[in-house]
Amino acid sequence: MADDEKWAEWDRKPKSKKKTTKQIKKDLTAECLRLWSLCIRTRDRKCQLEFMDDKGRIRSCSEDTYLQAHHLLGKRNHSAIMFDLDNGLTICRNQHFLEKANPAVFHNMIIRTEGIDKLDELRRREINLKYGHNKFTIDDLLRIKAYLTAKLKQLQSDYGVL
Repeated sequence: MADDEKWAEWDRKPKSKKKTTKQIKKDLTAECLRLWSLCIRTRDRKCQLEFMDDKGRIRSCSEDTYLQAHHLLGKRNHSAIMFDLDNGLTICRNQHFLEKANPAVFHNMIIRTEGIDKLDELRRREINLKYGHNKFTIDDLLRIKAYLTAKLKQLQSDYGVL
């Protein structure tokens, strides 16, 4: 085997790198968000949003396909409660698209569906959690993952597997 071939083979071998704390946190956060989403969709089973039809009547979407979990208070600005199951509801992809297309209408639908009192309670809970809270540690994320895994099993036994 020529030297060039040896070097080419060496370059193809995967290099094992130890994950950094930042990467571990990123991976755990993604896993916790995936579990959070499964919990929300398992609990709700269908789109929860209410909307006003052309005749001014309140209608429930109730779509049960292409479901997505949505944070009532966005995870970017409200990270202290991003894994809180009370901070989520299931919506269909059409309604989720509306959030991007017309955020004001979507926000009003959230208020109509969940009520302003629930959003205020989530904000109060977040303020209490943020006191002395900077970011999640790896231990925090491992506890959250264990909690969400157990909660998902409970929800699946109560409501069935999606």
